[in-house]
Formats: sequence, C-alpha cells, structure tokens
Amino acid sequence: MSFREHVAYRLYQKCDDQSVLHQGGRLFQQYCVDQRAKCEQEQLRWVAAHQSEIRADLYSGLNDSLMSESTTVLDEGEALLSEYNRSTRALQHPDQPRQRDNHFLNQIGKRVILPSSHSGGPRSMYKSYQDSMTIVREYGKPDALVTMTCSPTWEEIMEKIPNGQTAQDRPDIVARVWQLKLGAELEDLEEGVLGRVRARIYVVEFQKRGLPHAHILVILAEEDKPRTRQIIDKIVSAELPDKEKNPQLYETVTACMIHGPCGGCISQRGLYERREVHKGFPKDPIGGDKRECRWVPSVQTKTSSGRGGFD
Repeated sequence: MSFREHVAYRLYQKCDDQSVLHQGGRLFQQYCVDQRAKCEQEQLRWVAAHQSEIRADLYSGLNDSLMSESTTVLDEGEALLSEYNRSTRALQHPDQPRQRDNHFLNQIGKRVILPSSHSGGPRSMYKSYQDSMTIVREYGKPDALVTMTCSPTWEEIMEKIPNGQTAQDRPDIVARVWQLKLGAELEDLEEGVLGRVRARIYVVEFQKRGLPHAHILVILAEEDKPRTRQIIDKIVSAELPDKEKNPQLYETVTACMIHGPCGGCISQRGLYERREVHKGFPKDPIGGDKRECRWVPSVQTKTSSGRGGFD
C-alpha cells in the first residue's frame, strides 16, 4: 500500500463513523494540505532514488547542462573568477582549443531528472501541451468551450455534510461529488448533446475559494460544426430561460450565473465606476449572434424582465 492509498483510506469516512478527524473544521483542511504535500514528497523521493530505472541519463539536455557553465548557482565573485580563468588561459595558450571549465561542477550538486510521469511537473505539463497541440493538428480547431464550476450548494454536497459544517470544512465530500458530476458532464458530451464529438481536451483547476473548476474544449464532427447564427443561438445565448417552460433551468441560471445584486450597493464593492459596470455592460439587446470581429462574437440577448433582465 502506498502512502497515497493510506491517506485515501483515512479520508474516506465510514458509515455511522463519528470521526474526530472529519469534524476538525479548519484543522481538517490543514490536515488534507499536509497529507497532499507528503504524498508529493514521497513521489519525489522515489524519483530521486530510481533515476536509473527511469533512464534519466537519456533525457535530452542533461549532458549539455552538466558541461556548460551555470553561473546561477555561483556567487558573483566565483562567476567572475571563472570568467577570468577562461580568458587568461586563452591568452597564454592561443593554439589550444578552448575547453569549458568544470572545476566548479562540485558546487552544482546532484541533478535529479523529474520525468513526465510525475503529475504537475514541468515535463508533465509540457507533454500535456504537446498532446493538446497534436490533437488540434489532427482534428482541427475546437468548436466549443464548456466551463463547469463546482457549487457548494449542490444537493449532493448538502445532503452529505453534517449539521454545523460547511462545504469548506469537507473538501473530501466536495471532491467526490465534483468528480462524479464531471464524469456525467463528459459522458453527456460524448453522447452528442452538442453533436458528434471527435476529440475533447479538459483541465481542472482549483479556484482561490477552494472549489474545482473545469475548462473543456470540444472538437465536433464536420457535419455538426456550428456554422450558422441559428445553430449558435441554440447552443449559447446571453438571455434568461423561459420561466414557464424551464423553471428549473431558470432558477439555476438566475441563482448561479448572474452577478448581483444590482443597484447602488454594488458601488461599495468596487464593481461599478460612476454607476457603470466594466467591460461595456449593460449591453444593448440583440436579436441573434453577431460577430463583431474575428475573435469576439456577441451572442443572442433578447429583452427580458425579472432578475438580471431589462425592463
């Protein structure tokens, strides 16, 4: 059993288990952060001890970095001394080929290569970037950007959190519910809710408030690409759903996708300057999709009333 598996076992609260750990509030949050740091440290320790198994000597750039002069690890005086020794040797022996100085290599320390298999490392992120560019080169540019944000008021989260605690106190429950909902979202996309999907790319990030957030790029099949204004309006629009036809969707949009409240009190938060919102809001209603320039389309916004609408 690895240390990560041990921590996962400890974080999973059993049925009818009055765990003191899960009732710790902020202490439990700190515990989760510490255990995550320990897991990463354990992974780094394994990588450092198994350099031969990951064949670190074959990584490109290693020999060049060892044979080149790295002044970033030297003091200013030592770097100048190295520069002086190199120049004086060239003057005293002009017929000899110039060689790199290796007398300071013992100050560099042992170099440990972090492979791309280590999640979150530079090579891992660069490999993911290269994979994404390869997908775009093979299947074309993305047709839709889908964002998904975790809400602490989700019914599945509220049902599992004991009385007296909040979503911030139980990051374990939030993470599990989020993973299930993200899987359901990806499954809906694969089933063709926007059209036949040829490829997709997504990343998950955690916002400053501690909730996960996903960005999903979707590449659709050629026959399902949104090419007309009518198709785009069916996919996305900046208007409120019909309250009578879609009451649940209307409630979700008005509760989660509108910045508010609107009024004079907003000026105290710094969101308004001279009673006008930044970025050109409020915008005038338009009848459909309008591409103002190559990169910034204006989606459909009809006149509506109610919260967040126009009177």
